[in-house]
Amino acid sequence: MWLLNVQSLELEQHEPPSRDDLAAVGPSAHGRRNGSIRPQYAILSHRWSQDEVTFQDMKDHNVRQQKQGFHKIVRTCQLAKEDNISYVWIDTCCINKDSDAELSESINSMYTWYQAAQQCYAYLQDYSVDQKSTFIASEWFKRGWTLQELIAPRSIKFFDKSWTLSGYKADLRSDIELASSVNLALLDGSRRLEDFSVAERMGWAAFRQTTRAEDRAYSLLGIFGVSMPMLYGEGGLRAFRRLQEEIIKQNDDHSIFAWSHFQEPGNFSLLAHGPDAFTPNPHTAIQSLSLRTGRKPYAMTNRGISITLRMAPWCMETYLAVLHCTRVEQGGVRRFVRGQVAIFLHRLYEDDSFARVSVDGLSMLFDLESTIYAPNGFPLKFKDVLINVKQATLLPSEQRMILWKKEYGFRITSNLLGKHLTEDMQTKVIRGPDTTFDAVQLTLTKPNGSAYPSLVGTLDLRAQRLKIRMVRMYLDFEFNPVIVMAELQAASVLAAALKADREGYDAEFARDLSGVQSWSAINCEGADGRSTAWACADRTGLWVIKGDRLDGLDVLLGGLTIKNAEKSARLKVWRNMVPQPHSAWHEGEYRYSFWNVDIEGLRPRESA
Repeated sequence: MWLLNVQSLELEQHEPPSRDDLAAVGPSAHGRRNGSIRPQYAILSHRWSQDEVTFQDMKDHNVRQQKQGFHKIVRTCQLAKEDNISYVWIDTCCINKDSDAELSESINSMYTWYQAAQQCYAYLQDYSVDQKSTFIASEWFKRGWTLQELIAPRSIKFFDKSWTLSGYKADLRSDIELASSVNLALLDGSRRLEDFSVAERMGWAAFRQTTRAEDRAYSLLGIFGVSMPMLYGEGGLRAFRRLQEEIIKQNDDHSIFAWSHFQEPGNFSLLAHGPDAFTPNPHTAIQSLSLRTGRKPYAMTNRGISITLRMAPWCMETYLAVLHCTRVEQGGVRRFVRGQVAIFLHRLYEDDSFARVSVDGLSMLFDLESTIYAPNGFPLKFKDVLINVKQATLLPSEQRMILWKKEYGFRITSNLLGKHLTEDMQTKVIRGPDTTFDAVQLTLTKPNGSAYPSLVGTLDLRAQRLKIRMVRMYLDFEFNPVIVMAELQAASVLAAALKADREGYDAEFARDLSGVQSWSAINCEGADGRSTAWACADRTGLWVIKGDRLDGLDVLLGGLTIKNAEKSARLKVWRNMVPQPHSAWHEGEYRYSFWNVDIEGLRPRESA
């Protein structure tokens, strides 16, 4: 570490302070390391100008004195002398930027160096004490590097453009909070930096800018207590991604995922592209939650972020994923104002692979105390699910899977309905508890947030006197289509269930589906390429058949013989998407995603 002697104005090399020193003896001026005494030093915080004195300039007295920035150095040394401090550190002239190793060490250590300084002087070159309103408007509060220079030092003296003392950090803390969004409790020392969540700390940097894009990430290393190599030229996005990966290695705070998706609409990963996504709310903040059982570990892998989250189905292929953080009031005394924070994750082609999305104008849900109940009044059912959230750019085919408007349900074929569709005649369409039926499109549509297993609707075919008398359509936790069919001897079971308590029946149905014996047996593909499903062994005349969330269902109904039928009985469930109006296919924007349902071969061959 190069320090500038305030008497000789010459650079001297000294053993730098370390995090271990501060942990052992605190930020005192005389911490010992390897038997040596670390000298007292003051440190300058400022905005760089065009004509600053560099490390190389300090070797030539004539060159350094001709630069405008030299007056800043001289004035800083004078202030240190007045405070009986022998050395100063100034980033313009105390870092040899020709050495990549020294530059990287300085950037990774800078927070510690500011924290260990005996005194920090903040020079605001666009502020005058005669115009106090210009203090909070100073560019010093808008630069990336000055955030850690505000937080790390124990004591800061603020000076205006004429080097007139404006006050100490403790005296100006209310104005500083207004200008910087940094919490007052941190500024006055009543709370430690580690007491604030990752999201809160990111929010302090949301409005700050840096000359080089990568520095938006590099300037935050000390704020999160992490280190990483400096790779100028990698770009701001990659640098910020690496910063978050380093944070994840040391911190299990879920609030790192609590960023606004609307700030980055093309980002489908769990990690933000920049601190702007954490733009703070002036009245509330995201606070991490502690668990007695501890959070399950998560990590970056070659398949993305592998993490276990509490998830509940929300809309087609999309889940509400709960984070272990909450929204709290800003202010001196904090209290919880809402339930846990949740985000939306959309399942991709691979069953355990997900991407982050927004749903119907929502990027996150905060009030889980009111949204744990689905629109139909049933509580949402959550499961702990180990998933992989993809961090790489989505393929076009994956982007097409993401449904921005996600109304979903079943479409009933006219073949299944027969010639008549009324409430009183041959076919009755009985909606699920929260289902909307469109008699023109023949669609049964579910709203977002339906409880699972989600009953979409029932077809009462008893008046048609077909072999299958009733058909119920469900969606399970994975959004697989589940078809329950009843022959004559079992139809009364389903009919009675329609009159029973909805919640009680759904709970019973959930228990049934959890048992293997409840499912219809499905044989391997036969000679015609189709599988054959059989009625449940433990329930005569009842079929419970589960399809696949991507491939649907196409099975022959074994043992179901229809006299004079043109073909064997066959159950088909296949996907149908309806594009939004004026939406291009390649954009992947669809409004509806329905499962078409048909049972062929139920009707005898009509006479000529």
